[in-house]
Order: sequence, then C-alpha cells, then structure tokens
Amino acid sequence: MTDIVERIDALNELIQDLLLFARPRALRLQALDIRALIDKSVAVVQRDPAAAGVDFAVTAPAIALQGDAELLHAALLNVLLNALQAMHGAGVLVISGRTEHGRCVIEVEDSGPGVPEDIREKIFEPFFTTRSRGGGLGLPIARRTLEVHGGAISLRCPESGGTVVRLELPLTPPALNTASLALSPNGDSSAYGPAVAH
Repeated sequence: MTDIVERIDALNELIQDLLLFARPRALRLQALDIRALIDKSVAVVQRDPAAAGVDFAVTAPAIALQGDAELLHAALLNVLLNALQAMHGAGVLVISGRTEHGRCVIEVEDSGPGVPEDIREKIFEPFFTTRSRGGGLGLPIARRTLEVHGGAISLRCPESGGTVVRLELPLTPPALNTASLALSPNGDSSAYGPAVAH
C-alpha cells in the first residue's frame, strides 16, 4: 500500500511539472528578501524524512530584490531536493547567499559523490533524469525560472567531492528579461515576448 501511495505522489508531482512546463504563467514580480526565501525553502526540505541525517548550514544576509516569490521558491526547492537525494540521507548541506557585482548569488553545496562528468551538461536538459521515478523537469524549470528573471544557474563539482549549484539573480531584473516561462524548441526562453503580471 505504501508503494502505491508513493507511486501516486510521484505521478502527481510529474503531472504538476508537466503542466508548468507546457502552460507556463507570467511572472508576478514583488519585493523579496532572499534570506527569508532561503529559510522558507530549507524549512520545507528539513521536513522530508530523507533529511533526518543531514546537517544544514545557512549563511546569508538579508538581500532585497524583485522577483516571483512562488517560482523562485519552487526553483530553490528543486535544487535543494536534488542535493538531498544525492547525499542519500547523510552529510552536510551548505546554503550561502551574497551579492556580487549587482547580482544576488545563492550557492547550494552538498557533500554527496558529485555529478559524473559525462552527464553534467545534460543536468538542466528537459526530461533528463538519473532517477527511476523522476520526470526530469525539476532542474530545467529551475533554469528557466532563473533565466526569465535575468539570472542563471550552473553547477560545478570540486575535486574534494560534492556538488555546488550556483543560482544568480540581478538585484533589479531588466524589463526585457521579464518574459513568459515558455521554452522555445531549442530550450531558450528568450524567444518569447514579455509577459508580466502586475
């Protein structure tokens, strides 16, 4: 029975991702505090049973910017959950925030085994997944969310181990980057016109 419930939950999650991917909505910009966003996302992840053996460390000041709170929360959650899964229930997850050259930088560093070099370029591609029940849309949606905010997402794997995912956001997103979350066939969101909800 538990396995059936888990399969249903996984299917519902996939359906929600597909709906967001196929029918994206306009950005709803508002004033945000990145530290509050990080704290909220970490609190959600800490409730996951898989986080029971994981130590969380957050270092970030209050950073104000304009963004879509719901979409950025979902993007950060996807990154945190992927890091958690990579750690297999044990280790240290470090989340840091700072400003660099007029941009907000959030880094999520896990103590897992790291991402194999041959698949690093595929991590943010739609429908690519290494999980048996994954839909492969969580990180692509996160990437698209960052890009339409005028930001970016990337990852690196230090020689010492683990993975560091870097999320960048402009403190004041340019009007040209407040585009719809729709993707063009080549995965580029910039091919579509502006769509901002006020």
